[in-house]
Amino acid sequence: MRAPTSGLATIALAVALLALGGCGRLSSGPVHACNMKSTSWAAKANGAVPGIDEASVTAITLSIGTNGQTNVYPVVIWSDLSGEAPGQVRGTGNATICVGSHSSADGRCVQFEWQESDGQVGPVIIAGVPHDLTSGFLFLVSTRQPPCVIAQVPYNLADFPTDKDALKKLAESDPTIGDFFRKHAGTDAPR
Repeated sequence: MRAPTSGLATIALAVALLALGGCGRLSSGPVHACNMKSTSWAAKANGAVPGIDEASVTAITLSIGTNGQTNVYPVVIWSDLSGEAPGQVRGTGNATICVGSHSSADGRCVQFEWQESDGQVGPVIIAGVPHDLTSGFLFLVSTRQPPCVIAQVPYNLADFPTDKDALKKLAESDPTIGDFFRKHAGTDAPR
């Protein structure tokens, strides 16, 4: 029986195998990989709190392998929009660009992108605003008012869930996430 592997471990292994196998651009620069996973959910009940009872979450992992070593950079974007959350990865020369968006049925949309170039990770750009990673890897986005409100949170993403049920539980149980979305939905009272 095989031991289960995480998505992060799989990406790291793929990058390492590319480095060992002589594929890609190893002799001239870093090996790049980007993994994006998005999920969303919506509640039909009255009194649903946007960002908790209805939300989109995208986890992005950039892996950069240079000189036989792989560095992995995770980021999570969590918004109060419960519609589609498409994303794509583009490679251009020595750069990898991860782009995506969260949208709602009423037409609200927040776009984001994250780029690395020549092995250097750039800022995460959300709704046109760049954010460096020194203040955290979790981005909470409220679109209930223009312009959208973005909180960058120092959060340990090592065991951050990516499946819908675990994310819903986290939204209800984590005070940082819950308080942010309740405040911006106009419902400050604890649940």
